[in-house]
Amino acid sequence: MTSSIRSDSKSPSRRALLAGVLGGIGAWATGLAGRVGAVQAANGDPVLVGGSHSGTGATSITNSGSPIAIIGVSTAGTNETTGVFGQANSPTGRGVLGFAPTVNGKSHGVWAQSNSPVGRGVFGSTPAGGTGVYGSSSNAVPGALPHAAKTGVFGYSDKGSSAKGVWGRSPGGHGLHGQSNAGWAGYFEGRVLIDKYAELVEIGTPSAPNSNRARLFIRDNGNGRTQLCVRFHTGSVRVIATQP
Repeated sequence: MTSSIRSDSKSPSRRALLAGVLGGIGAWATGLAGRVGAVQAANGDPVLVGGSHSGTGATSITNSGSPIAIIGVSTAGTNETTGVFGQANSPTGRGVLGFAPTVNGKSHGVWAQSNSPVGRGVFGSTPAGGTGVYGSSSNAVPGALPHAAKTGVFGYSDKGSSAKGVWGRSPGGHGLHGQSNAGWAGYFEGRVLIDKYAELVEIGTPSAPNSNRARLFIRDNGNGRTQLCVRFHTGSVRVIATQP
């Protein structure tokens, strides 16, 4: 009798070979996955867009060939779109932190610009009643700076007698402009120094002030002449001078 050769006589060795190959591929893939965290991106490398991604370390991008490292643009709508959004889940955190070393005597930690005539270069809002925009020229940590509740813009500087908490300057307009229909357009808790002059506009005789106060103003005397007057809290009006 002639014995026949079975077609699967070599199958055990083939299966062993296949298992070895697959095992090697798996080990290679496992080793590669373990090294992914150390891979650095370079020019031409892709960036994963969309979705939510988490990590335990900072993501840093350094661009030595362009003045801009990251550009964020949103075209999803016409109102309230955001190019870059930052959030900090800490009462003393910073949603966005900008830092710039001094270069040629000038630098800007954060530069904001609006090309709209009704736009805002910087917009700060605090619905809870804090400070909308806080500017500081101080080495003190933010938590140690003066508190400014219910304040749209607050400026602070502790750099000596020549320091300025807020400086407003306009070559031909108003360096500082305040307006209030019922309160005070300007309120100063301290001395006021004017190195030029104070100019008044004719108004009607104002109401009497509160106790221990007086109101200085100018009015028309009824004959086309301007009078410089003061009104005391008792209601009496004293004419200081009348236009000649």
